[in-house]
Formats: sequence, structure tokens, C-alpha cells
Amino acid sequence: MQTCLRSTTGGKSFFQVESTRESFATLLKSCARANDLATGRALHFEILHSDHNGDKLLDELLLQMYGKCGSVEDARLLFNRFPETDLVAWTTVLIWHARGGRLARAKSLFDAMPERDLVSWTALFWAFAQAGNLQEAKELFDSIPEHDTVAWTAMMSAYGQNGHLMNARKTFDSIPERNIYTNLISWTALLTAYAKNGHLDRSKRTFQGLLSQDAILWNSIIGGFAQNVESREAIQLFYEMNLVETPDEVTFLCVLLAWSHKGDVFSGRSLFRSICFDFEMAHKKQHYSCLLGLLSRAGYLSEAEELIATMPFAAENLDWTCLLGACKSHRDEKRGSFASQNVLGLDPSNGSAYVLLANLYSAKERKKIPHVMS
Repeated sequence: MQTCLRSTTGGKSFFQVESTRESFATLLKSCARANDLATGRALHFEILHSDHNGDKLLDELLLQMYGKCGSVEDARLLFNRFPETDLVAWTTVLIWHARGGRLARAKSLFDAMPERDLVSWTALFWAFAQAGNLQEAKELFDSIPEHDTVAWTAMMSAYGQNGHLMNARKTFDSIPERNIYTNLISWTALLTAYAKNGHLDRSKRTFQGLLSQDAILWNSIIGGFAQNVESREAIQLFYEMNLVETPDEVTFLCVLLAWSHKGDVFSGRSLFRSICFDFEMAHKKQHYSCLLGLLSRAGYLSEAEELIATMPFAAENLDWTCLLGACKSHRDEKRGSFASQNVLGLDPSNGSAYVLLANLYSAKERKKIPHVMS
């Protein structure tokens, strides 16, 4: 994170940057993007002891930073300083409680709000839907004074994600405005609902019947087939897309997933290079993670380890766990031990890492587990 902050501040530490409102705002946004709670708290301390203590914009950015970093308690304590009439602050704290699964607290905040807007209504019923509480989600949805496209689509997506395809379709049919040119989001959600519930043919027929097909819709249909391990169809759709539409970052992620399911290392690597050289797009962290999964599962463990070491992103717990799992499958003890050290270094309480490592050594009938287990 310090690297990110230094690039944002011209190579200086944030303690060396002039304490302007603009510099604090820029740094808080950087902390939120990087999920750097420690630096965010340090910035909060600096703001409290500056001339900008109590600044409305900075307080709102602090709320967002704490929420994105997962520290809802810090957000709640800060929220207590806001005027009761600040709808933005109420909604922000409500959203982060809802996203964090604190449904009871989110509901009590919602009930206490002096004024409610469509964003707060939608955030709350979506949180209940994500938790599988569809009945309460529907009751909240029905209580919204006036529905917009986002609210309709959120309810439809909630049904689709929870396996209620018929209700998802009924909700879609109830949307007043379903013109593809003005309501792309609902059509995309419908394709996703079909694919999520295994109705790939219906998803494809619906897609083919649309008069307008942009990159978002293409990504939805390609991603649906890729996630259902229909790699061949996903790749064929990608080739068709190339004839009429320019792929974007999400497209390539979907196709990399398809190659990964197919186990085609050569094609996956070729596509990964093509993103940069042919389409002149920068690789995202998800692209690296997807290629890592492909290499690991296919047994290209040396290349997978090299990718982790050379990618321009910090390796996360899931990356090392992916490599460790592959080492277990391919019985590479040395590399597995190294991967496990990195997993446990990032998360010492990661029980799956201990299990994978134990299984790796038991496969070789080793009685002694390395020092990382102690």
C-alpha cells in the first residue's frame, strides 16, 4: 500500500505531503481501493489533528474507506458524529452493514432513518436476498414507494441467484420498461438468471433474439457457458463476438475461465498474451489468477510459481492456496511446503492449508510434517 500511496503523492510518504483537503481525499480513496485499513486509520488520526477535522467530504470518504476495508465498527463510531439529517451518511453505513451480513443492525438503522431513498431501500432488500431471506426481501421490495429499473433488476437477480427462475422471469415480465435500448441491465440479469440455473439454451435463444448485443450482453452469455463448464460453446461465442464487438477485460476473464476448465494451457497462455499485444489492454489481477489456476491444475507448477513471483500484483491467499492444492494433486512436496509457508504467512489460521499440506505428505507416507505445521 505504501507503494500505492507514494505513487499517488509523488514519491513522498503521506506524512510528508502537505495536509490539504485534496491530498487527504486522494489518499483516503487510495486506501479504500487497496483495502489498507492501517494506513486509513493513520490518515484519520492526521485529519483529526488538522484544520480539516469535521470536513463533510473527508468524513464521508472516511466512512466509505472504513466500509470498504471491512471495519464496520469504525464506520459506526464515525457515523455517530454526523447530523441525524445526513442521508448520505445514513445510507453509507446502512450499505456496509448490509454487505457485511449484519442484517439486524442494517434493518434497525433503516427503521431509524429520518428519510429513506431508493438506494437505501434497494440496499436493504438486496442484503436480505443475498442472505437467502427471500420472503423478507420481497416484503421490503413491495414496500418501496416507487420502483426503478435497478430495484426491479435487483429483485429479479435475487430470485435467479437463489434458484427461483420462474419468479425471476415473472419479475422481469412485470418491469414496465423492457426496451433493450433503454434497459440493458434487466436483459443482462435475465440471461444471467437462465445460465445460473442451468438453462443455457434459453439464455442463448434469448440472447440471439435481441436486436442489440453489446459487450455486456456478450460477456453475460459467454460467462454463463464458461461457469457451467461448457467451455467449447463459450469459446465459440467469443470467436463470434470478435466479428461484431470489441472484447473487454471481462470478456477475456470469461474466456480464460473457459480455457481453464478445458485444461488447454497453450490456448490459455496465447489468449493471456493476446490481451496485451493484440488488444492493447493491461492485465488485471483476475486475469493472472485465472491463468495461475489453469497452470496449476494442469501440473505446470514451475510456471505457476514463476507467475506468482513476476506478476505486478501482490499474491493473495487464494493464489498460494491454489498452488498448494496443485502441489498436493501432483505430489510436489518442496514447492508445496514453500506455498504453504506463504499461505500461513498471510493467514496463520487458514485450516485448509494445514489439511492440504498434511495430505501432501501423507501421500508420500511421510511421518514428519515440516516446521510450518508447528
